[in-house]
Amino acid sequence: GEQAIGKTVRFNKIPFIIIGVLEEKGTNTFGQDQDNIVLAPYTTVQKRILAINYLQNIYVSAINESASEMAVAEVESILRSNPRLVSEGQDQFQVRSQQELISMFSSTSQMLTVLLAA
Repeated sequence: GEQAIGKTVRFNKIPFIIIGVLEEKGTNTFGQDQDNIVLAPYTTVQKRILAINYLQNIYVSAINESASEMAVAEVESILRSNPRLVSEGQDQFQVRSQQELISMFSSTSQMLTVLLAA
């Protein structure tokens, strides 16, 4: 872990200097390994890796589950303050809580089970 700090790694031939190491988290609700990720400046990822000029996703964590609704409301408020993200009174973004994502995943899984069983 800590011995990696200061070393250079390459991703798609682009050099990145390691400036920190995250604590172990294990897997998330969807079974994805949270210990096998890289965090990089979004502008660098947009321009040098993805070659796009817009954000596809932003992930935000609430302090705890009971603060989730308030966190969603705060994120929506912050995004709405940017006039480029609201058009004719309509949000040009979506904010979903972890509970909504779990529900969507569960519904999709149930539908696939029904289709495969038919």
